[in-house]
Amino acid sequence: MYLIEHLLHINAPLNKVYEAIKEVENIKQWYTNDVVENSDKTKTFKWG
Repeated sequence: MYLIEHLLHINAPLNKVYEAIKEVENIKQWYTNDVVENSDKTKTFKWG
């Protein structure tokens, strides 16, 4: 499997960014609907 890394510059307060990425339901609102939280607290994203 390949490792993909992204560097993003986001013009928003840190607490808002954290809230947007910490919960699966919040991620689904702005990224992909196919996301699950794994037992080790990592998240898996799928497209297509």
